[in-house]
Amino acid sequence: MNSLIKLEWIKNKANPTFWILMAVYIAATYVILSTGTILMNATYEFTSNQETQDFPQITIYDFPGIWHNMSYIGSFVRILLAIIVIVNISNEISYRTLRQNIIDGLSVESFLKSKLIFIVLLATVATITLFVISMYFGLTYSITQEVDTMFSNLDFIGAYFIEIFGYLCFALFITLWIKKSGMSIMFVLAYSILFEPFFGWVILGSDGWLINLLPINALDNLIQSPINLMDPDAVQETVEMGELGIALAWIIGFIGLAYFMLTKRDL
Repeated sequence: MNSLIKLEWIKNKANPTFWILMAVYIAATYVILSTGTILMNATYEFTSNQETQDFPQITIYDFPGIWHNMSYIGSFVRILLAIIVIVNISNEISYRTLRQNIIDGLSVESFLKSKLIFIVLLATVATITLFVISMYFGLTYSITQEVDTMFSNLDFIGAYFIEIFGYLCFALFITLWIKKSGMSIMFVLAYSILFEPFFGWVILGSDGWLINLLPINALDNLIQSPINLMDPDAVQETVEMGELGIALAWIIGFIGLAYFMLTKRDL
């Protein structure tokens, strides 16, 4: 295990693209999570028609709902982490380091483990980043500062880790399949934003149960929208075990397909 971690560290520590993308991801996460302050100020201006105060009426940063709100909003920038994974693996294919590692005695299983360790570390950094930024905004704006309330609903943070890990495993499989970084990024983006929503909403119907089995939708269902204007009582209160099971099944599927690509295709 330590040798695989060391191997990934050696490959990435001197790679400026990796560090630039990580910095962009952390900055983008802070920016998108801070947009709540804009909503708060706009709401205050609209409702009071007075000068902006420190804490307007909207409660997006209130404990414990902040964990649901922030984990939902934070997932919008997960594509930046997927790009890091895609660039990392496509470089291994383009520069033939994957082939050289296999020739030097690294098994296919160990190579896949090294990439999964890399993905786990990325998902861990993403989760810690989300937790720290959310805690900062919570301590700054939340009315409730009781410790028991602050640290309830943390299951959404755990779900955020699984969602990011699953999305990066999807990027891993797509990259091993397509091989080229540009085309892999375009496919991951197009599938997530266009293909699956079109197939789910138009072909399967938006209210059908089959739509919940689609891979990206299964990951998204772990953390659903914290706002439902049509039916506020239907807002998700906790991470459902059924949704978690479907997401984990897809993650296992992505890893299995990645293993198949490594063993059956000429990389």
